[in-house]
Amino acid sequence: HQYTVAFALRNNDDVPRRVKVLAPDSPYFKVREVHAASAGSKCAAGMESAYVVEFTPQSVASVFCDLVVCTEREKFVVPVRAFGPRAALSLPEDVDFGVAAVKSEKTKALLVQNVGACAAHFKLTTDCPEVFKARPSEGVAQVGQLCSLELCFSPQRAEPYTGTLLVTFDGSDGRAVPVKLRGVPEDVDVHLSASSLQLEPAYVSLSSQRTFRVRNASEIPVVFAWKQLPDLREQE
Repeated sequence: HQYTVAFALRNNDDVPRRVKVLAPDSPYFKVREVHAASAGSKCAAGMESAYVVEFTPQSVASVFCDLVVCTEREKFVVPVRAFGPRAALSLPEDVDFGVAAVKSEKTKALLVQNVGACAAHFKLTTDCPEVFKARPSEGVAQVGQLCSLELCFSPQRAEPYTGTLLVTFDGSDGRAVPVKLRGVPEDVDVHLSASSLQLEPAYVSLSSQRTFRVRNASEIPVVFAWKQLPDLREQE
């Protein structure tokens, strides 16, 4: 089969310019002029010259080339891309974690399918890895195969967070598909049953102990740990 794509070159200068599109260095592409804005090979000021790129594929592989456009003053390149079978995951446009507890981790599971025409070799990265994480960081999904992804939200302050998950596909195009991430952290009602403890005196080599409770009065499960210092950086 043969496929065609039209494009136009506009002369934004104040004087006519001689325009020439060099023949593409590829056996799969041809370019021809279909409309000139003026007589000869010059394009009048403010006018356009139209061209058609013809693509005749010989296989299902992706094919690239660059069209070189020359004028008396400059030379520039018009990229031409013809993609073969591509992988595609059924990803949502955005993921909302909802309300999460500060300094805790909230996860969301995604079940995605490769709805493309070839195997998907992908990598997952986020633009804010200390708050948003994705597991696994990379994977492979065959055509029609389902795979499970886990997204994590770990806010450190009580303020709204937004981020982006980038799903990058290996291959000739190397494209990245963005997924918006957002979540709203809040300080939950977690407190101790006692603000201080007075331990009873003990003899040398013996011990004294008291009991107190950590109470979570919210509806959000909270994971906690004992630290010597209140700030994470100081603790590290």
